[in-house]
Amino acid sequence: MEMNLQRSEERFRAIFEQAHEAIIICDDFGNILRANPAASRTFELPLHDLVHANLLQFIDEKNKKVRRVLCQFFRDGQIRDELTFHMPNGETKQLEFTSKKGAINGYHLTIFRNVSERRKMEKQLREQEQKFRSVFNHAMDGIVLIDDKQRIFDANPAACRIFALQKEQLMKKSLHTFIASNDLNKFHMWLRNEEEEKEFALIDGEGKKKIVELSFKPNIIEHVGLMMVRDMTEKKEMEEQLRKSDTLNVVGQLAAGIAHEIRNPMTALKGFIQLLQGSIGNDCEQYDMYFHVIMSELKRIESIITEFLVLAKPQAIHYERGDVVKIMQETVDLLSVQATMHNIQIKATYEQVPLIYCEPKQLKQVFIN
Repeated sequence: MEMNLQRSEERFRAIFEQAHEAIIICDDFGNILRANPAASRTFELPLHDLVHANLLQFIDEKNKKVRRVLCQFFRDGQIRDELTFHMPNGETKQLEFTSKKGAINGYHLTIFRNVSERRKMEKQLREQEQKFRSVFNHAMDGIVLIDDKQRIFDANPAACRIFALQKEQLMKKSLHTFIASNDLNKFHMWLRNEEEEKEFALIDGEGKKKIVELSFKPNIIEHVGLMMVRDMTEKKEMEEQLRKSDTLNVVGQLAAGIAHEIRNPMTALKGFIQLLQGSIGNDCEQYDMYFHVIMSELKRIESIITEFLVLAKPQAIHYERGDVVKIMQETVDLLSVQATMHNIQIKATYEQVPLIYCEPKQLKQVFIN
């Protein structure tokens, strides 16, 4: 028995001395009776100083959690918890401990594990998560997180606006279900090849078609990909308007040039007709009707050219009181020649209409259209 006890004591001493965790044995008053080298390193004291210290001097007894832990320990006889310990060198450590009342010859055994670094890392991770969440939620572009099957499991507010769905509605939907059918094959090939950002047609939750620019980073964490979604619809519409504007500008310049080229020989014709009218002299009366028709038609052609120039060349918009009947009459006159060429007769009936506030030239363009 003595030999067994001796061997048991030796095994306990070996475990006690070589353990990586701090082990302390103390009495009911917290006086430390025995401690291992790991405890000396944990509590930042030489071993002989630690053995003559009191465990309570390392904690704040006025702290509510400390008092609760002590009460629970003496009531239940054991406890597993975590407290902040204040070391003699001024350092504070977060120690996780397991205590057993009366475990060694009636004295209390406590095993400590330093979790300060773990708690620090957890705090840093929480802060990083908060930063990521803040960037995620306030990003101007849409961000969605998808799994390997393209199922959306997180989306920021910008993405919800682009897809025109609430976050709860967007969850678990597959991203490819929003891609327009004619872009679907191109989308799957793009995902497989991990190319740079690309534009696709997208149908949102309200059935509206949008042009979006997508960029994708697979496996930012295991089995999770990040998709950036930028709404390009408005930009594309503006580019199209600019393109049309440039085209119309070129057409307008061309039309203006043609109109001026027509006007120059028209002026010469009017001059020669007037000379011809004067040279006929006394016989002019029998040709008056012809001269009158020719001059009238030339004036009409001039009027059409003037109207054509006004419509072809962009003008500053000036709203004014306008007579709709007069504007319509001028429009009919402008189109009557074209109508006649297509064997169409325009029969217009006008009634008295109040003056309206309008831009006459633009209103005439509407009637022409």
